[in-house]
Amino acid sequence: MSAELFFYSVDVVGNFATLLSWGMVIAIIGAFACTFTWFIDKSQPAGKAAFRFAITAVIIGLSLVPIPSKSTMYLMAGAHVAKELAVSETGKKVQQLVNQKLDELLAEKKK
Repeated sequence: MSAELFFYSVDVVGNFATLLSWGMVIAIIGAFACTFTWFIDKSQPAGKAAFRFAITAVIIGLSLVPIPSKSTMYLMAGAHVAKELAVSETGKKVQQLVNQKLDELLAEKKK
């Protein structure tokens, strides 16, 4: 799994947990609103209003889950750039220089 996909997955799982939390609050408010509507207009069945409210809430909630947060988008962009840089010619040269320096430091430490 790439780093970008990992960051996105973690954010979506967090969004889903938040959706469930807010879903409970919205369900309670919706139940009170439907009951209040039924008391005002008894010709309109409360179940019909509750069904409309539930469908609308589910559609809106599920449409917000896959949208990553601003910080997650920055993490995904940074991971993509780092991956591209690591496989570039410059990245390979930097890796060779770092490995040389580490080898030198290890050789000095052994002496």
